[in-house]
Amino acid sequence: MIKTFATVIACFIANCSIAQSLQYTITLLPGRVHVAIANTNAQVFKMPRWTPGYYQFISFPEKVSNFKAGKNTIEYDVKADSDFVAAAYADNERALLNLTGICMHPENIKQAVQLKVITPEGWSVATGMDKKGAYFTAPDFDILYDTPLLCGRLDSLPTFTVKGIPHYFVGLGFADFDRQAFINDLQKIVSTAASIIGDIPYAHYTFLDYGKGQGGIEHLNSTTINFTGQGMDKQETKLRNYSFLAHEYFHHYNVKRIRPIELGPFDYEHGNKTKMLWVAEGLTVYYEYLIVHHAGLSTAQECLQQFRSSLMAYETKTGKLHQSLTESSWATWEEGPFGGDGISYYDKGPLIALLLDLQIRQATKNRKSLDDVMRGLYKKYYQQLQRGYTETEFRQMCEQIAGMQLTELFQYVSTTKEVDYNKYLAYAGLRLEPETYEFTRLEHYDTMQEKIYNSIF
Repeated sequence: MIKTFATVIACFIANCSIAQSLQYTITLLPGRVHVAIANTNAQVFKMPRWTPGYYQFISFPEKVSNFKAGKNTIEYDVKADSDFVAAAYADNERALLNLTGICMHPENIKQAVQLKVITPEGWSVATGMDKKGAYFTAPDFDILYDTPLLCGRLDSLPTFTVKGIPHYFVGLGFADFDRQAFINDLQKIVSTAASIIGDIPYAHYTFLDYGKGQGGIEHLNSTTINFTGQGMDKQETKLRNYSFLAHEYFHHYNVKRIRPIELGPFDYEHGNKTKMLWVAEGLTVYYEYLIVHHAGLSTAQECLQQFRSSLMAYETKTGKLHQSLTESSWATWEEGPFGGDGISYYDKGPLIALLLDLQIRQATKNRKSLDDVMRGLYKKYYQQLQRGYTETEFRQMCEQIAGMQLTELFQYVSTTKEVDYNKYLAYAGLRLEPETYEFTRLEHYDTMQEKIYNSIF
């Protein structure tokens, strides 16, 4: 029964053609959302079963009740009780709506959409969508589903610009902290991340902060995060929050635009499995560490300690003996992103990225780096070909930039072969202490090793 309900919600006939944009009106109520769709026009509508950015099925269809279909309209309620960034939540004080779990879609998802949001008095709505009159607008359902809504008596931190492009930070329930200092640091993070790729592909960007909650999900011109401002007088809390923000922000490049070919077009019913989440997520972890450090917000020792944490999380799991990075990426739909009985691409991914960066720098006398790989993928596959990359194409780009075959490194990706960290760490004058997993400097290192070390750390 549930499977049928998830697959086909409504099919009905109307005596008119598809001419107008589909119009959605969302009314926020405590614990639920009422949805009314106009201009439905003889189409089959479905409720998605997952949301991009969270690679598991979610019981969105089970949240639907009071379904009614008219001649040219649909109405239904959605239970909004999941205080989770990938779902929907509404109460008397706030609402966070991932529209994938709110708005049913027709078979043809490349239709324009208009969205009106009716909120309690005194509330406002923040989103990455543009607005025309009373309606937020999206050119298709991929964009609609990629722009969540944050609603409530919202508070805004100071707006900042990077390369003339405005960036907004809107949230709920901020603690008493130095807002301007935080925004100054966030501006450094965004500037540092943008300088890696050399292009900002959006007209505006919004950080949607829902305060206390679970998780964060990236979008094309926004990200949903949980941040309260508490403890920002402590470096440990700063580093954790800045790394989280850098990770979610850099995702607008790496996964939303630089993406495995399987991650688009999206199949909202059956999902999109890929073996390349170790790149989409693992390399993003690598860059979150480096972005925060290169923005001047962490020391070299703190950055190395972050890599040590990833290394310990991977090396102390028995799953490393039976699951590869590519298998971990594929298995996340069943096991979850943090490994289950296997490994997590969040842990091993940044380690392989570090070794890959070190190898490229060593092979090119530090003239090239992993940054060149990311820029190459962005230019070729996102800007020119307007598609994702395959496993083979990702490896080819890495080897092209390095000017050499990278057989051993990609064995570490596709097999459970024990990683020879010290072979690659030596390129930066580093070594790994086997018992403590500490990174230490070699007693003697040459000019190139020092140059590579300083380029990263």
